[in-house]
Amino acid sequence: MKSNGDSPRRLTNNYYDDFSPSWSPDSSRIIFVSNKDDNYDIYMINADGTGLSSVTHSKEKEYYPHWSPDGKKIIFSCYRDSGWKRIFGIKSKWEIYAINPDGKDRVKILDFAGKEMSLKYLSPTKKASENPHIEVINKNFDAISKKNFIEAYNLRSEKVKSTVTYRDFCRNWENNRSIKVESIKVLKEEKDKNTVVIEVIIISSDVTKDGKIFNGKYKGIYHLILEKESWKIDDSKVVMVSGKSEE
Repeated sequence: MKSNGDSPRRLTNNYYDDFSPSWSPDSSRIIFVSNKDDNYDIYMINADGTGLSSVTHSKEKEYYPHWSPDGKKIIFSCYRDSGWKRIFGIKSKWEIYAINPDGKDRVKILDFAGKEMSLKYLSPTKKASENPHIEVINKNFDAISKKNFIEAYNLRSEKVKSTVTYRDFCRNWENNRSIKVESIKVLKEEKDKNTVVIEVIIISSDVTKDGKIFNGKYKGIYHLILEKESWKIDDSKVVMVSGKSEE
């Protein structure tokens, strides 16, 4: 049908409920909800009324489909209300899913408890974690700030742990009052060698020999290596950028 209401065209003709249509970005296809198979599922049809196919086919009720801007994904709401949940007194909930137009790669975006999952799942070319080596650095400083030196030490590579003892590692941080990561930047990444160099700016508070508190900003250059399918801190050098002493 034209925007002025002229030339309407009927796309479906049955005794079922067909509703909630949504145009694809290129205007060639339409997705909608129907109960033609005795359950509310999502279907797709060409703009001329041909090529009807099902996108979802489950025991749950699925509504409100929408296309992603690039036309590669469809996002929709799902109402989970199976009988066994009612028997055990579990309240039914709405959930949000993403799926390919061909019905493959269905991924939950919002779970029962309302816990949000990464929207990066919407892109099939990206993994949940785009920078696992940066996560190692974050875990390292988080463990140090909590005085969990064993966890921080274990994030080091086997090469580093063979040259730096656990006791020496602890001595570097044991007097530190607080640590806050200000910024993390990847300087160099060599995928063929499974290595990466990262610059980290941290703000920390240390106790000086005379008992005074020293607040300083530090820049660390960290070399990471992929070891046993997980990223490890292979080497690091921390130099002071700026700082001040407080009474």
